[in-house]
Amino acid sequence: MKNFFIILTTMAAFVILLSATCNNNKEISLKKGVSETRTANGLEYTITVTDILDNRCPKNVKCIRAGETFVHTSLKVGNTAEQLLQFCTGLDCRRGAIGTTDTVTTSSGNIEIKLLSVEPYPIQTEIASSKTAKFAVRKL
Repeated sequence: MKNFFIILTTMAAFVILLSATCNNNKEISLKKGVSETRTANGLEYTITVTDILDNRCPKNVKCIRAGETFVHTSLKVGNTAEQLLQFCTGLDCRRGAIGTTDTVTTSSGNIEIKLLSVEPYPIQTEIASSKTAKFAVRKL
């Protein structure tokens, strides 16, 4: 019976920890021109992907450089003014000042936005398809 209580207590603690983590981290996948409104720990925000510029070297192609993908977004947190953000992913992003993560500060709190990926990855033999940017958003 004592072991059952320990296991039950451990599982309850794990569920509480997991739910706290899940409430703080939100993943969003958006195509160009699409907006989504979400809430992170009581802080409402709307994120819109305004443009995706994919310059990555296609799979199975030898390129001079690896390339990068720029993702332009707008973010509105609560009643604050809309903010324009730019993200870059790919090996050639290292030479610029644009990265995969940005933090937006508001009077209601800070939000961290991280560009996780842009899919699909370019393939030389395929016609360019609609890209989807995947973000992780969390309140700091």
